[in-house]
Amino acid sequence: MSPSTLPHPTRTLQFSVDDPCNTTITDKRSGRTLYTVDTNRISLSATSDLKIITDVYDSEMRLIASLRWKDIVSDVVTMPSKS
Repeated sequence: MSPSTLPHPTRTLQFSVDDPCNTTITDKRSGRTLYTVDTNRISLSATSDLKIITDVYDSEMRLIASLRWKDIVSDVVTMPSKS
């Protein structure tokens, strides 16, 4: 497809800061918050491994996804059920 035949995007997303791990994602046209992304780095002690957790919330601050970063094995993505 040439660029002229591609469908026009229906929504333009805007990040509040240039950091996709800690940002608020808004609809550029309306300014409405769509998602909030929050990444925390947690160390239980000076000798323990650093745990990195990224949570994604919807516009009502309900958790919709959580990413547990791993160094050696695959990262773990959790999406809570809608029940």
